[in-house]
Amino acid sequence: MSPRLRKYAKLLQSPACWPALLHGVAATLDHDVALGRDQFATVIDVGANKGQFAVYARTRWPKARLICFEPLPGPRAKLLRVTRGQAEIHDCALGAAPGEGRMHLATRTDSSPCSPWAHARRPSSEWKNPGNCACRSSVSMPVFRHPCRVPCC
Repeated sequence: MSPRLRKYAKLLQSPACWPALLHGVAATLDHDVALGRDQFATVIDVGANKGQFAVYARTRWPKARLICFEPLPGPRAKLLRVTRGQAEIHDCALGAAPGEGRMHLATRTDSSPCSPWAHARRPSSEWKNPGNCACRSSVSMPVFRHPCRVPCC
């Protein structure tokens, strides 16, 4: 069975993930390997995108305070739908200092932002998925110094 098919089989066994699947968002259940035994009162998802980790976090730690940061309007709209009012969502990016920042967007919309120089030191034959790292565009956004005026604890 392919890894992708295995992931969807696991998601189908997790009813709490079904509403997000209806919006095309697959929770990142593979985080259980690293985080499955930990308990958190607050979970912060920086660069929350469409909510892949937020859905996992809400499923794994249902009583935790979930704080998400997503500066891009399209993914943030989907994040709002899949978290169903169970997360604090902020429309900003986080950085070391406040100001304006630039984000280079990957070709795949479910990917992390990329830097145009991200793979400059390695030949393309070593890239796991070079199409995933190709930048399709770049946008400007407000950057706030962490914690974006949000008390975390």
